[in-house]
Amino acid sequence: MARKLTTLIVLIMLQLSFSAPAKDWVYVVVEGDNIWNISKRFLNDINHFKEIQKLNNIPVAKQLQPGTVLRVPLEWIKNHAAKVNVKSISGESTKISAGQTSPVTTQTIFTLGDELRVAPNATITLVFADNTEVTLSNGVLITFDHLSQYGETGMVDTRVRLLDGKLEVRAEKQTGAGSRLDIQTASAVTSVRGTVFRVGVDKKNKNTPNVSVVEVLEGEVAVSAGDKSVAVKQGYGLKIEKGKELKQPAKLLPAPKIITFTKQVEKTNQAVIWQSVDSAQSYIVQIASDKLFSNIQWQKQQKLTSIVLPSLTDGRYHLRISAISNDGVEGLTAPVSFMVNINPKAPELIPVDKMYMSTPKALTWTEVPDVQHFIIQIAKDKLFTQLVIDKQVNSQSFILNSPLALGVYYWRVASLQGKNLLDKGPFSVIESFDYSTKLAPPKLRISSRDNNIEVIWNPLPGNQHIELQTAPTSDFQKIDIPLLDSKTSYRFDLINDDPIYIRAKSVLTQHNISSEWSNYCKVSGKFEICK
Repeated sequence: MARKLTTLIVLIMLQLSFSAPAKDWVYVVVEGDNIWNISKRFLNDINHFKEIQKLNNIPVAKQLQPGTVLRVPLEWIKNHAAKVNVKSISGESTKISAGQTSPVTTQTIFTLGDELRVAPNATITLVFADNTEVTLSNGVLITFDHLSQYGETGMVDTRVRLLDGKLEVRAEKQTGAGSRLDIQTASAVTSVRGTVFRVGVDKKNKNTPNVSVVEVLEGEVAVSAGDKSVAVKQGYGLKIEKGKELKQPAKLLPAPKIITFTKQVEKTNQAVIWQSVDSAQSYIVQIASDKLFSNIQWQKQQKLTSIVLPSLTDGRYHLRISAISNDGVEGLTAPVSFMVNINPKAPELIPVDKMYMSTPKALTWTEVPDVQHFIIQIAKDKLFTQLVIDKQVNSQSFILNSPLALGVYYWRVASLQGKNLLDKGPFSVIESFDYSTKLAPPKLRISSRDNNIEVIWNPLPGNQHIELQTAPTSDFQKIDIPLLDSKTSYRFDLINDDPIYIRAKSVLTQHNISSEWSNYCKVSGKFEICK
């Protein structure tokens, strides 16, 4: 038992000897390391190597085993000013440095003490020294209060003051005791590392000038106000008022469910409709060109649960909608991606009801400015899953040179910007036509003997038959005998001398296709006439 207790105490002591204090940087030795090259690379004074050797109980300075854990006080680490770069920008933003203003571009660099003003409807994404990204949009004002970097250790100390507006942070994971990211507002300090969250201040609202909000989408955030602190976990948010006690975080409102939306936008004025969220007083809609929403192209806050998409250039976009609670806390989002393919515009098709196999008519469409090439598709179904024609043409018409199976077909046309299929615009409105064949009406002859009458016609192809009608008048308003026959003649007896009119048409047996009616024949007891 004593031996077991001794072992336990030794293990605890070993663990304690390797656990670094809060202000120590921890370094793990790799192959080729020694006290001198570590000191030269990371320390602000190479002479600290003696203290490092003593602090970490290293008997021989030249011999360091790979995997050995060293702890180094932060004050001995090289420290220099860090810079902030611009990843992307949309709209106008202004940098204020030492009283001088300049427009922000992707080449702009921010340093300690600089101020950044983001114009309304503008968006900018910054990248800090540790690769943390911060997206600011729509009237944000921030200052860079502290920007420092601990040499090559990967530790970065960043402190930003948010004076107005809202920013979204995608923070990298903490790499050491010196790593820090603080977002300070008038009412609280938000400290994070390795999380995704939003912080907002609305100075324009005179009723809430000292109120800020924190919304955590991933990870966990520590919020401090005065001497109090509270942890805000993933999926929760908090409203902080200056001079008031911190409340417990509340669950963020769920992402609105989109009920009307198309992922392939091929026309302007496309609507997006979503379900209302309980306890939501308004909604924020954002459209970005990237999944992280670091390059927001358009955004709007409104009470309605529908929007019309703005005018966008062709390309892929991402849409997200969030609900705002009565406390002004923004909820969760469920981003969806969509494609815009509006240009070049589709032509307008000239409708064609029938197309005949024997005399094919051209399918035509209207002119599109600056477009000389088109794609035409003809299919057996409205969804165009059964394509029979998929062809590029260099004119505003297309003639069916090869026969199709008889039936109904659907067709559409898209414009091409040049000859590249990747530059195809949206397809036109779908039209349809009945592809048929013209049948010649039969030529009737009459043969009679006594009162027996025989109607005769030439033999028809095997896929056709005759439809015959007899009537007492030439207008065939009252039909005596409708007859379907595939033979080459029809016999009947005259009952009296009243005239009988006879006509016929050819019918394609397996299709609802027939010829015009033939000229009629008139038969009576005295004579027979075929026109």
